[in-house]
Amino acid sequence: MAKQPEVFYDLVPSDYSVNRRGTIQEVWIDSFQATKNLVFTEDASLLTPREREVMEGFIQGHTSQEVAQSLVISEKSVKQYVFQIADRLRDMGCITHGGRITVISALLQIGELELREPELIK
Repeated sequence: MAKQPEVFYDLVPSDYSVNRRGTIQEVWIDSFQATKNLVFTEDASLLTPREREVMEGFIQGHTSQEVAQSLVISEKSVKQYVFQIADRLRDMGCITHGGRITVISALLQIGELELREPELIK
């Protein structure tokens, strides 16, 4: 079983844990409520505009299929964008492997994404 990058473990609150198979998606979604409080920083420059659109879909909690439908591209293209981003992050030494959750946590760690204050519901 491959261990997830340390980048992710730094983001998991102490009252959560990674399941015994090492799956982190459930933990991320539970602890960050599908990452809806993440936004790209103003000086974010690592991603192309299309890669950013794809990642914004994931940040809003959508599945690969939903992102593909909203951008009018194939689900395979969505996954290819994630792979390209992950590959770039691997080249930078930010991650060793991973999918969209690892990519999101790495983007947060290197300052491309930031947590915003949750909006208050009136």
